[in-house]
Amino acid sequence: MTLFYDSIGEGEPVLCADGWTTFFAQGFADLFPTVAAGRRLLAFHYRGSGNSTPVPGEEHSIAAYTRDALDILDREGLERAHIVGIGGMGACLAAELASVAPGRVGAVVLQQPWAVPDVSLRWQLECLRILREHSFEAYQKAAAVLCFPPEYLAANAADVLATGWAPMRDCTEAHLGYIQACIDFDITGRLGAITAPVLLVSGDSTDIMTSDRLFPPFLAELPQAETHVMAGTPHAFFVSPEQKQELDTVVGAFIARHPLAQGA
Repeated sequence: MTLFYDSIGEGEPVLCADGWTTFFAQGFADLFPTVAAGRRLLAFHYRGSGNSTPVPGEEHSIAAYTRDALDILDREGLERAHIVGIGGMGACLAAELASVAPGRVGAVVLQQPWAVPDVSLRWQLECLRILREHSFEAYQKAAAVLCFPPEYLAANAADVLATGWAPMRDCTEAHLGYIQACIDFDITGRLGAITAPVLLVSGDSTDIMTSDRLFPPFLAELPQAETHVMAGTPHAFFVSPEQKQELDTVVGAFIARHPLAQGA
């Protein structure tokens, strides 16, 4: 397997992990301009998708993706980096990395995280997996309904079907692996190993996938973790300029309060 990653900028390193998409470093810089200012952002494509070379039968799990992320830090000679995990699976990876290698991370941002899927999230993921096995278009429509508000879909249905999750269209094996990895993820009982500052960010009940209802298992083991709930924000938070700015501001301020030089 050849794992693709790129970087942009200079300064404190920030390792960025996304959900079921293929962000380049510039994509994260566009999403988090405050975070990117004066820092170096690194992003990678999960095994089997984007510019990462697929290998039939390769392992798909959050633990495997975490090993890939640590390999990137090693290849770049980075002892420590902040980590920003977004879109669910990225947050799973960030939490896993911070727990298995606590000395390697500075500030840890978990956006739309879960420590273990609750019944609602598990059923959503299981249904998405079944649809993905049979039809990418059916998967797209179901995922869109879960992520976007009805008003947005009414005005942008054609664009969502043309672009939504499009990088995954021809990566069926990897995409199914990502979904299963999210279903199987369970870090409960291991979160206490995290020594770095942690920020949990999610929407309220407007996000029917990954709302702040999933915070309690984190707070039970990480009582010092900071939280931020984005009111009225759907899973696809990025469709609103105001919500994008809110996320960037909150994450940027959190990382600024925890520079790498001061330690975990």
